[in-house]
Amino acid sequence: MCAHEVAVQNNGKTVAVLPHGISVPIYDQYQMLAQKIVDSGGLLVSMFEPLQECAKWTFPKRNEWVAGLSHSLVVVEAAKSSGSLITAGFANKYERPVFAVPGSIFSETSYGCNQLISQGAKVAMAATIAVKDSGGLVAKALPVYDTLLTGAFSQNELMSVLELSYGAVAKQLSYLLVIKKIFESGGKFYVY
Repeated sequence: MCAHEVAVQNNGKTVAVLPHGISVPIYDQYQMLAQKIVDSGGLLVSMFEPLQECAKWTFPKRNEWVAGLSHSLVVVEAAKSSGSLITAGFANKYERPVFAVPGSIFSETSYGCNQLISQGAKVAMAATIAVKDSGGLVAKALPVYDTLLTGAFSQNELMSVLELSYGAVAKQLSYLLVIKKIFESGGKFYVY
């Protein structure tokens, strides 16, 4: 829900995949957000028959759709038996990049993220600000991308060439990896 709220607050468009039929009334606590999504040009979609109520089995099916519709998946919090882990499993099945935000080993809601990282998910260390233009989402000033257009570089090489901090380079690399503009191989980053 948080991702939808942030998208709407920043004048973005978002797609909410419902765990029930499109004709089933949305719970009161989500009704206002659903209206904002539609008013901002986003979509509410469902794979179920119009009157299908929420059921235990509809959530994993919905999660499969979320994974299939996504270019990549970022898991911010996930408990041991979280639906986010189910979605991550489908994302892996569909060969979508999976990113996870690491957390405290003492936090129940960080268990799933830490588990995903231990299983090979990429670590999501920083959020990246994007701005909307007529071509979709583009990053605000990405000198890392411009440099990578000239050839392959490691993160340390980028820091040296651009005279940027580790955090500044990591932030741009994370964003470029998520939007599939670059890939990493053998410790160096390349443009697709």
